[in-house]
Amino acid sequence: MWSQDPFYHIGTVTKRARLIRIVNTLTAQTQYMTVCNEDSIYDIQQKYKQRYNHHAGSYEWRKFSNGGKSCSILNLNGTLDENGLTDDEDSNVELPPPSIWLYYTDDITIA
Repeated sequence: MWSQDPFYHIGTVTKRARLIRIVNTLTAQTQYMTVCNEDSIYDIQQKYKQRYNHHAGSYEWRKFSNGGKSCSILNLNGTLDENGLTDDEDSNVELPPPSIWLYYTDDITIA
């Protein structure tokens, strides 16, 4: 059947959609995005770039951990879970979505 032919397959269904918060520290704007659990940070960056800020490549993508005491740059090839931005969907308490913080690097070569 035609539906079994890999030529006609355009993608896979995500295991789980995730809500994330992206904070641009330069403009103090916050955007909420729903992304696939399997998306890498690079994929999320490209979606953010298309929708909100085409200079997203000129920013460092960071996360805070240990209660906001330490800040680290995200691995663009890793997923949210691989970068430590976990989401406890089985929790009884509703938690805020994981946050990604964008810091402008003044790198005009990346646009």
